[in-house]
Amino acid sequence: MSGCGARTTLHSPSTLLDSLLVQTLHHRLATDNGHLSFNRGDILTVVVEVDDRYLLCCHNDRKGLVPRASVIIHEE
Repeated sequence: MSGCGARTTLHSPSTLLDSLLVQTLHHRLATDNGHLSFNRGDILTVVVEVDDRYLLCCHNDRKGLVPRASVIIHEE
């Protein structure tokens, strides 16, 4: 994927997740600066865990914040 840069292992307080990809559960048009818009079913690359509410993800050449509640871990 171009524009995404290096991927980082996603850490959570209780679990080490080995997947670096997430799949979106619904369509979202970002209204806040720095957030990422996406369609249902998009596969996003996790760049870094921001906090317990947001992930920094990229999709193609775009990067932005994605609510954790909007995605599930993508099983390849």
